[in-house]
Amino acid sequence: ASVNDMMRNWAVHVQRLGLPYIVTCMDESLFRLATEHGLPAAIFASDSSSSDGAKGVAAVTTKWKYFRMDPKAFMTMGILKVRFFLAFLRAGFDILCADLDVMWLKDPHSYAMGRVPASSLIAFADVVVSSDVVSGVADNDAAHWGMRQEMNTGMLLLRSSPGAVRVCEAWVDRMSLEMVSIAKLPENMLQWWSNDQTFFNEVVMKAPLVPSLQIKSADGGL
Repeated sequence: ASVNDMMRNWAVHVQRLGLPYIVTCMDESLFRLATEHGLPAAIFASDSSSSDGAKGVAAVTTKWKYFRMDPKAFMTMGILKVRFFLAFLRAGFDILCADLDVMWLKDPHSYAMGRVPASSLIAFADVVVSSDVVSGVADNDAAHWGMRQEMNTGMLLLRSSPGAVRVCEAWVDRMSLEMVSIAKLPENMLQWWSNDQTFFNEVVMKAPLVPSLQIKSADGGL
């Protein structure tokens, strides 16, 4: 709950656009704050368990005000985030996840659903992710459209599909494995070299990629 002001600002912009949303909370203080301000919020029950590698993890606890200062807390946050994804996906919901530093100025539905020409192929994807790549050199089939460069999980679209669920399951498994290593770190050690985004990239980049997708029109054109 170290980003309370950002959370309220994020919610105000989403509300102005009339978008359905929910704030997924990583600790009790953020859940209480969201409730006090009338924001729809979710938090895992303290006795919750999971078969996806995060059994018993329900909230983040740390002595630090900012989770990123604590490697165990920060990775726990990543695991919880993807557990939320899995819960909503398995319930039949598509998800557009945005970090609190994302500012929504327009309704993204048309773009996210592939209803505009520039995003038509998005409709075929199980997972759509933003990128830290700002060079147009990677925007082509030969360069895999930036898929071999850093993908940014601060903006993530997930369909309620077997493919998206499998990606999230593999993602949680990899983060849970990392927690074994993190548990061996000295208590006061700051760790910056890995987070949930690190292991999303690892999981995706290890998977075989189809280099291109061609859609034929009724007259045989592309």
